[in-house]
Amino acid sequence: GDAAGLYAFSGESLDVLKAARAAGLWTVVEQIIAPRGIVERLIAEEEARFPDWQAPAAANRLAAQFAAQEIAEWGAADLVICGSAFVRDAVIATGGDAARTIVVPYGVDQRYALPPRPPHGGPLRVLTVGGIGLRKGSPYVREAARQLKGRMTFRMVGPCPLTPAARQALARDVELVGAVPRSEIQRHYAWADVFLLPSICEGSATATYEALAAGLPVVTTPNAGSVVRDGRDGSIVPIRDVDAIVAALLNLAGNPRLRHEMAREAGMRAAEHDLAQYGERLRSALVQARALHAGRPASREPP
Repeated sequence: GDAAGLYAFSGESLDVLKAARAAGLWTVVEQIIAPRGIVERLIAEEEARFPDWQAPAAANRLAAQFAAQEIAEWGAADLVICGSAFVRDAVIATGGDAARTIVVPYGVDQRYALPPRPPHGGPLRVLTVGGIGLRKGSPYVREAARQLKGRMTFRMVGPCPLTPAARQALARDVELVGAVPRSEIQRHYAWADVFLLPSICEGSATATYEALAAGLPVVTTPNAGSVVRDGRDGSIVPIRDVDAIVAALLNLAGNPRLRHEMAREAGMRAAEHDLAQYGERLRSALVQARALHAGRPASREPP
């Protein structure tokens, strides 16, 4: 019809990208998580570290084909959009063109914004939101909770598809809420003092944006793809580093002034990443895609 461009998503869109290129449209693909080969490697490493944590995944016979399709999609797109620097770096390391790969962080609406929390006098309350499993770094939440038991309270909100033994072990140190409706999630952010998400692999975890909007300092990893600034609105710790997680949480527990300042910075950071500003960043990226398209040779792919 009258379309001038195509916006598509990784792993889903090679044929339509080729058709759009052949029709003269500018093309964008969003890489929604790290490339498949990196995801598979990181999860396999976690499965080796925690073999009894969740049911063994069936061998993904199509993983290599999927990974190759992602790479072909990058070639068919004028621009590859990534939600985080973690994803962009992974795309480039896997063969993507750095000149045609950019970061557009996400955003959330301001319904998650909460007023400053009054001191409650009890142990530090640590919240994790999201599916519980190896990719989210849940074993490291459990170990931090075990080491800090009696000094902090840990709560995990989200589906929990673990083996019965792993779930039972986790429940000894962490309050497991389970999945909740989206309408109820804000009360859990209101309960918390700190947000923890030690992810092994993400695109750009939405829960970190929500936590910032709720005024929570965030302890997370580079692989979570967040917009958290280390030392300002939270702490960025290496993946798989329980000692670093514990140290960051103890620092916040022992320094209310720092926690208050980080909470203030978190709210300000979230305001820079609301839906309106995400829209503006995305629009600018699409303008860039159109300009890149104008400078590329026409595709010879058949429609």
